[in-house]
Amino acid sequence: MSDVCIVYSSTHHKNTEKVLNKIKEKYPETVLIKAADFSPADFTRYEAIGFASGIFYSKFAKPINALFEQALKSSVQKLFFIYTAGAPNAGFDKTLQKRTEQSGKICIGVFGCKGFDTFGPFKLIGGLNKGCPNENDFKNAIDFFEKNIINA
Repeated sequence: MSDVCIVYSSTHHKNTEKVLNKIKEKYPETVLIKAADFSPADFTRYEAIGFASGIFYSKFAKPINALFEQALKSSVQKLFFIYTAGAPNAGFDKTLQKRTEQSGKICIGVFGCKGFDTFGPFKLIGGLNKGCPNENDFKNAIDFFEKNIINA
């Protein structure tokens, strides 16, 4: 049984995937699974499961949101979250933590950073957060992972 799995969806500019790949470079034993390849049976295979995607209208991508809902009913106890967004949102962090804990699970952390965003009207102005996520974001993501997941 592997300890940690991150199930993810990364579309548009692959912002979330870039962050996850940097974590995997430092911690190659971390399992990354695209949402489309994740099976409900996988919930029993890991000690902790992370959910990662960009944020759309204050929510994870639909496939990640659906898997998160399934996780709340599964046997896995430790959940964590990684996201990229045009504008990181502290309210989103609190909602994830509260929803997780109300289900009797343990939220072992939430990490969010800016990502290049050309959705909707942002496309007209050339997008928000060009160059994000950047090296500082990658460092912060690795620090989050070390502190909250690896050394928890």
